[in-house]
Amino acid sequence: MTADPPRGEPSPEPVPAAPLPDQGSLAERIARLEALAESDTRAWKPSNVLSAVAIVVSLLFGGISIYRDSIGARWGAVRELGQTIENLTSVEKEIARVAANAYDDPAEYQAAISLANRRLALLESANRLVERLGDEVTGPELAILGASYSQVNEYERAEDYFRRLGELGASPTLQAAGWRSLGNHLAAQGVHRFGEAREAFRKSVVVLAQDQNVSASLVSAENLVYWGQAAQAYGFLPEAMKQYLDARDLYARLPCIPARERFLKRVEQQVAVVAGIDDEAEQLAIERTVVIEVPCSPTAMAP
Repeated sequence: MTADPPRGEPSPEPVPAAPLPDQGSLAERIARLEALAESDTRAWKPSNVLSAVAIVVSLLFGGISIYRDSIGARWGAVRELGQTIENLTSVEKEIARVAANAYDDPAEYQAAISLANRRLALLESANRLVERLGDEVTGPELAILGASYSQVNEYERAEDYFRRLGELGASPTLQAAGWRSLGNHLAAQGVHRFGEAREAFRKSVVVLAQDQNVSASLVSAENLVYWGQAAQAYGFLPEAMKQYLDARDLYARLPCIPARERFLKRVEQQVAVVAGIDDEAEQLAIERTVVIEVPCSPTAMAP
């Protein structure tokens, strides 16, 4: 709102608006637009294009460099894990050697304590590396770590490593070893976990079912024997007998290798023990005695 002029004075004249600049004729305005467009086109001269390409190439090689550094770091972690596992194995061998005299010799006792602490430190280092590498770790180091954690009574971690090997093992044989180790680990914790152990033992056999060769048959037979021993320990005698007989069938199908008779003799002894305790188990053994009469044939199964 503007103030009223004092009384008796004339009102100021209104200030006229500034005139718009002359835009020229339509033809002149079109000519200016064309000149502007031409100047924008000239901006993309070869030097500017090369600069843009240089920027793209720089970004590309920067990404490659980051990827290369990442691969190098992971390969370094793999090597470090291998060295840690090697050191852990050496320490555990030394612990076993020292333990025999630890309670009679104070020096050996102190050495055992030092070695035990060293083992724990190595286990933690290995565990961090495995977590860092993730699913890239699929080898026997998982079984070693599982067994080591079991020895120091960290049963949950041991279970995780055995299960991981069963699921991610780099070969069916490694997977079978993982499931078998898990079965033994669970069975050792008590009858309340035998159902889980049974499933792990079953997987240790199933995972090798497609491999028709001597090595797979030997591993499957051994896993069946472990299953049978766990079942026998908790009084599941018919179940134990079935596993022993299945293992005997696999041994009987082996070609004429030196270990064949030794394996058959061992499992026959276990069959006899269980048959002498339980009538149902004995009947199972009687029904399948014919299997042992299959003669050894060099072509029974190709290696």
